[in-house]
Amino acid sequence: MEEHKGMELEKKLGKWGYINWRFSQLSEKVNEQHEALKKKQLIYHDQINRQNAELKELLHEIKAEVKPEQELWDNSDLMRNWKISERTLATWRSKGLIGFVQVGSKIWYPRESRELFLSVNFIKTKGERE
Repeated sequence: MEEHKGMELEKKLGKWGYINWRFSQLSEKVNEQHEALKKKQLIYHDQINRQNAELKELLHEIKAEVKPEQELWDNSDLMRNWKISERTLATWRSKGLIGFVQVGSKIWYPRESRELFLSVNFIKTKGERE
């Protein structure tokens, strides 16, 4: 049926007239689809931005609660932050001066162990002793 209409139009408009008419029809369809896609894209973009903002807020809340970088430090964290050598750290561990968690060859120092070590080794100034 569609093919029959096309043949009738081609007879009325001539070959190039029909081609121009068909091209304009297809162009109009493409433009409509393009506009529809642009609207969908804006909707999706807004949804993604909202979800991204929600995720960032949630991540911020989680980080405020957990603070994993403060909970467990490994050897390199402790050596870097306290500016001590690996040998000093090994000595403290072997003497039982600092608590640690070891799984295989990996060693971590919980925040509580670090804080206890600092409080036990805290030396008051003359003003604080009086």
